[in-house]
Amino acid sequence: MKDRDYERLSEWLNEGGALTPFNDIATEMVDLSKKGQIVTMLEITDRNLQFHRCYFSLMNYIYDQLPNRFKHRVAKKNFYKYLKQLRGEFDIIVQFEHIVVIEYYSLSFSDMSQRQFEDYIREQLPWIYTKVIGKYYKEGGRRYSIKIESIEEKYMYFLSKL
Repeated sequence: MKDRDYERLSEWLNEGGALTPFNDIATEMVDLSKKGQIVTMLEITDRNLQFHRCYFSLMNYIYDQLPNRFKHRVAKKNFYKYLKQLRGEFDIIVQFEHIVVIEYYSLSFSDMSQRQFEDYIREQLPWIYTKVIGKYYKEGGRRYSIKIESIEEKYMYFLSKL
């Protein structure tokens, strides 16, 4: 879901087991529905959007820390898919002759608690440090350490915004 989609969400207030419209969009939904009509809604929590923003802000920051020779080969908009490819986070859905079609695993922030989200990133960061950043900066070297410290500080900053 894109940020602009969140501007169209209806908000409802729970008043003792009954939902009442809380914003104009919800009021309009009620006005357009007929008595006895069933209205179906999909639950999307604010936490989902916060995790999404935190994660992709961090990924964009990490991308920005990489040297230009990497950026010339992988566009920023493809960095997330590049990481999924490197980690093998995909299924092969068609393999015929020289054609391979893959489907990347979906990252479902809505199914995560705060703790699960933090654990997921904590599990990913060391891997990114060694397999991506370590490829361009000598592990244990000064520039490598500066990059890692900078990413860790930025991660804590983004996390504090949740």
